Amino acid sequence: MQSENVLEVIIVGAGFSGMAAAARLKREGCESFLILEKADEVGGTWRENTYPGCACDVKSNLYSYSFAPRSNWSRLYATQPEILEYLQDCSRNLGLRQHIRFNSAVQEARFDSVSGRWKIKTKGMELEARILVLAIGPLNRPSIPDIPGLREFPGPVFHSARWNHDVDLRGKRVAVVGTGASAIQVVPGIIDEVKELNLFQRTAAYVTPRKDKPVGSLLQGLFDLFPLLQKLHRLKIYAYNELIAGPVIYGSETLNHLARRVALRHIKKAIRDPELIQKLTPDYRIGCKRVLLSDDYYPALATDHARVIDSSVARIEGNQVIASNGERARADALIFCTGFHVANMHRNLDLDILGPGGQSLKEYWSLNGMHAYLGTTITGFPNLLFFLGPNTGLGHNSMVHMMESQSNYLADYLKTLRKYPDHYLDVRSEHDRTFNKTIQERMKNTKWTSGCISWYLNEKGENRVLWPGSTLSFRQATRNLDLNAYNLVRQDLVTLEPLSPREDRMAGRAG
Repeated sequence: MQSENVLEVIIVGAGFSGMAAAARLKREGCESFLILEKADEVGGTWRENTYPGCACDVKSNLYSYSFAPRSNWSRLYATQPEILEYLQDCSRNLGLRQHIRFNSAVQEARFDSVSGRWKIKTKGMELEARILVLAIGPLNRPSIPDIPGLREFPGPVFHSARWNHDVDLRGKRVAVVGTGASAIQVVPGIIDEVKELNLFQRTAAYVTPRKDKPVGSLLQGLFDLFPLLQKLHRLKIYAYNELIAGPVIYGSETLNHLARRVALRHIKKAIRDPELIQKLTPDYRIGCKRVLLSDDYYPALATDHARVIDSSVARIEGNQVIASNGERARADALIFCTGFHVANMHRNLDLDILGPGGQSLKEYWSLNGMHAYLGTTITGFPNLLFFLGPNTGLGHNSMVHMMESQSNYLADYLKTLRKYPDHYLDVRSEHDRTFNKTIQERMKNTKWTSGCISWYLNEKGENRVLWPGSTLSFRQATRNLDLNAYNLVRQDLVTLEPLSPREDRMAGRAG
């Protein structure tokens, strides 16, 4: 009889991607899985990010599971509390909650080639599973620059992803560092409270109209009565993002020019000061960084008590924040909107992932660069699937589509292993190399490598974050597992040489 501590699949993380994986297993009839979640609730990044104005920049009807639509989204773009509520509802309605072990941070996962299983340790449990799914998310390690004098700053200091709700910003002089996706929400979210806001901008961002608005009860009712109508609405949003935003990034000069005009017109509509307009006008090609959406960012910066300092922070002296261009700002509180460690996220893994020979995933990626076959499986780490891994990010569409694609791959991976009960799968190094070489070649033709500095790029200037193609191409690539791309290895007291594709087929017939 199999121990209850031995499972087919263990998923690390109960955020969007972890629950997508679990829901797919459920639909396959698999009940032998657990989700290990370090926190006391589901939600991932939507549980941790609670800053004022926090919301999604993808429309609600698309930024949700295709298999779990919600007809009563209150706005076109859902806010953080509503998205978190949606994920909590999904954990219950999809029957996932009984599979989640909360407050169970994974300390170590080690692959044992004798048993062909991953051995996982948490503070209170030791578990084994044939497949390990890492669904820890790329946006889980805030990036705070190492600024001289920061430790001596006398007031509160925090990152937008670790918002300190005990700090009352009313009447305070606040310095905000960074102009990315969180900054364009934080600035309007606090502008009416603070006495003075100084925004330190290293690089101006392209910001286009969001056109957010409430979803009326009539439309909600129609979606509830006619689910097909909601599916068609979702498809329309998806197709627009894919067909319009895609070419801006992937090569259409005409669309790129038109998109830039829309962004610049958006600035001039909200701001009259020519000097401020110049500061907020990017000097790089649109699409090189993520294009942001906001209706209230520019109006917030146009208020009398807001100032844009067009420079990075050089140092801090007492309560003075000093920019590289010499400008100074007094601050009672310092808020970093400086994003996350994504291009080198392996350096911040808070769990040890060890392959058959004790090889650490951190060390492997540090030596070889962060990469994975189909952004999902990694040579030398058998039966490990990394959700939202290297080169699976998007700059134009919903990440939920990518999660569901990887969930399809997980389902086929499990089916394959069930055919070979005494074997495990390890992606062939030549397939891994060829795939990632192709990815980097294709990346050269995108706007992401057109010269600007972004969090997409590592220190070598490589983009190992984003997928350089359509989401449909990723869906097709991950629809089925190609056994020829993997070594099918027999588990034994002594690990045998990998089987050839011919031996793979023979092993299947013999089993």
